[in-house]
Amino acid sequence: MQSDFGWSDLINLSNTLNNNISEIENLLDVDRALWMIAFDNILVNLDSYIGGFAQNYYLYKDNTGRFNCVLLGF
Repeated sequence: MQSDFGWSDLINLSNTLNNNISEIENLLDVDRALWMIAFDNILVNLDSYIGGFAQNYYLYKDNTGRFNCVLLGF
């Protein structure tokens, strides 16, 4: 993150993933996240969320207030 804006939203997402998974669909586009993980696995993208480098994945918050995964690195 290149600014101070949005950190509390990201911390809230992490907290929800760890402690209140039943509410995750309110904060994360789960379908898109699962597609990104499946795509990364099929193409063995090790420079992604699932890989050892884990540096080329991004999240953005849309107008509905949910985070969306963005696949980069290819």
